[in-house]
Amino acid sequence: MTQNQYDHYMSVVRTGHTTRQRDRVLTKIHNGCKTLVEIQQNSNDMKMSSVSGRVSELLDEGMIKETHPGVFVPVMSHQEAEMLSQQRKDARYRKWCKQGQENGYFKQTAIEFFQS
Repeated sequence: MTQNQYDHYMSVVRTGHTTRQRDRVLTKIHNGCKTLVEIQQNSNDMKMSSVSGRVSELLDEGMIKETHPGVFVPVMSHQEAEMLSQQRKDARYRKWCKQGQENGYFKQTAIEFFQS
C-alpha cells in the first residue's frame, strides 16, 4: 500500500462512511474500543468470530497493533504499518517452516525433488 493509498484509506475510516466490516472494526478501534469484546459490543450486528477475523486481517496489514495481549490500538504512520505487516508475514513464514520441518514435509519434498 502506497502512502497515498494509506492516507485515503485512513480518511475514509475516520469518517465512518463505509459498509465493510473490516473498516467498521478499524473505525471502532480509532474511536477508542481496545478489546474484541468492546468492539463486538459496539457493533450490534457483528458476531465475535467476525470481529476476531477482521482484527486478524487488520493485524496482517499492519493497520493496528497489539500493545498488550488482547489490547489493540491503531497505527498512525504508513512506515510503521509497513514494518508491522512485514514482521507478521515473516513470523507466519517462520512458523510455517518450523511446522514443515517438525512434520517431516521438507525432508520428503527434498527427497522427491532430488530423486526426479
